[in-house]
Amino acid sequence: MDTLHISGSSEFSYASYDKMLEKIKSVTSGPIYIVDLRQESHGFVNGIGVSAYISRDWVNVGKSVAQVEKDEKAWLRSALKSPIEISELDDDKKPYETYKIAVDNALTEKEFVTSRGQNYLRIQATDHSSFTNEQVNDFVKFYKKLPQNAWLHFHCMAGEGRTTQIMVMYDILRNGKQVSFEDIVNRQYLLGGNNATKITVSNEKDAYKVPLYKEKVKLLKMFYEYVTTSPDDLPISWSKWIKEHNHIQE
Repeated sequence: MDTLHISGSSEFSYASYDKMLEKIKSVTSGPIYIVDLRQESHGFVNGIGVSAYISRDWVNVGKSVAQVEKDEKAWLRSALKSPIEISELDDDKKPYETYKIAVDNALTEKEFVTSRGQNYLRIQATDHSSFTNEQVNDFVKFYKKLPQNAWLHFHCMAGEGRTTQIMVMYDILRNGKQVSFEDIVNRQYLLGGNNATKITVSNEKDAYKVPLYKEKVKLLKMFYEYVTTSPDDLPISWSKWIKEHNHIQE
């Protein structure tokens, strides 16, 4: 576990990012990669982390990767033209405090992270949902090219669902052939993530998440089988493998 060299969090501000970076640099001298798991438009204005939000956090569902990036950049640049309103949301995703600010600095996350000298990867994952086969392919390709001493910091909006899911997947890639699926899921939970195999919700308004959670669990179990039954260099892509092995039950 002590050689995984990964961490995870919710979205950050300039200030919290610099504190996080200081902690990471205190335990590694290798290259640092920030892995942004958010499909929804987000970025920074005056050093504050901001996001576009609609119901279920699905503001960009149905858009291509390129369209999301184009719209996000235009949205952030528009904030420089006139004062904007920012709302803070409560636990029910309802605005409880709104204030207006004049913006003199607006950056995408990629612009900010690279300006600080770190590497950046974005996987545009839909909130509450499983990664697509293409996204898994991209992550495995990325993993296979990583320097041995790399440190990966993953984040989504809250630092729970998507972040825990991909940290479990990374742990599987590194340790799946020596550690059981259940132990990997459990230790990521104990380290501060959520329970990646939980499929229940606490209230009726979140009932739409149950089938999505089932798909997430199914993907993780399939991914464990993919890694543990394949040669170490994973010569067959995930998408090709899954076409032949899509049989694991919930």
